[in-house]
Amino acid sequence: MKTRFVALLLPLLFVGTVNGQQASKDILSKAKTICVTAPEGPSLDLKSEVIKKLAAWEKLLVVADQDKADLILRVTLTRGYSSWKGKGARGTAELSDRESSVMLWATSEGGDFSMAGYSNGRVGRKIADKFMAYYKKQTK
Repeated sequence: MKTRFVALLLPLLFVGTVNGQQASKDILSKAKTICVTAPEGPSLDLKSEVIKKLAAWEKLLVVADQDKADLILRVTLTRGYSSWKGKGARGTAELSDRESSVMLWATSEGGDFSMAGYSNGRVGRKIADKFMAYYKKQTK
């Protein structure tokens, strides 16, 4: 009985994943604008670096108003750089479709060791690089 249930369930899970991936590709292919948001405080450094990188990339127009964006990229600095404590910065990012609020992608970046060079700016640039790679892969 368990074998039959699993055999019936696996194709349904696969179809759901494929449909979700296709919807994500469709959303990204149609997107023209992106808004990068961050909470007040140290996360603004992270936001600034992500915006610089995306603006130079020129695949999506970076806008300040969420209501005018197709995509919303929320970035948060989860731990700031501290050379005194020997800790590197860490941050997260979540990409969602503004219209449907569906989360399309998420990542985290940074390190535990300050000597690895994980400053707030570097974490922002790495998040932007990861997003650009994801976007390129999805919009081939």
